[in-house]
Amino acid sequence: MSTTINPTAGTNKMVEKYLQEADDEEDS
Repeated sequence: MSTTINPTAGTNKMVEKYLQEADDEEDS
């Protein structure tokens, strides 16, 4: 996965936001 997605701060923030949104969908 490191080959396609570089562990950059921006990517991490994007992934965190995506995961949070997914969790929100699960809760509702």
